[in-house]
Amino acid sequence: MHLYFYARGISHQVELWKIFMQSQFWKWKRYNLKKKKDEFILVQGSLRPSFYGTWEYVFPKECLADVLSIMGIANPHTKKDGYAGKGYFTFANSIRNFGARKLLGAKAIPKKIWEAADKIEPSILIDSTWRGLSHCRVDGVAIHPIGIKEDVEYTWKETGYRQEML
Repeated sequence: MHLYFYARGISHQVELWKIFMQSQFWKWKRYNLKKKKDEFILVQGSLRPSFYGTWEYVFPKECLADVLSIMGIANPHTKKDGYAGKGYFTFANSIRNFGARKLLGAKAIPKKIWEAADKIEPSILIDSTWRGLSHCRVDGVAIHPIGIKEDVEYTWKETGYRQEML
């Protein structure tokens, strides 16, 4: 899955945010053709510059709600104040995002995904250890989502897996 967005803010804070996002790992589901069952491995999210100042974050499709949660992006359907800031929900921004989605070949994030993301806690304490996982919010940085694009799923007979082609 590819999430396209604009990132803006204080330059050194945006760089820090990029480091946080690149350090995130996600569960990736693959189907083992020989064992006839799903397997899970960890893969690192990939952050890269995209078209006309936009950014692209690549991760497994099942993790979309979690990605939106840890990025702290405000839900456009509830218009709550979030990471994107109060001024994000304007007609001009919706037109800009519509045009950017068309240029990038992406689609809008479904409302049910936004609702699922609102229910996920961005920070997690791991009970069996002193470790925890935190969100990727950085003061002075705003994230404005554009849309998503799904990857194809492919069956690799050579390796014995059916998987999303990240």
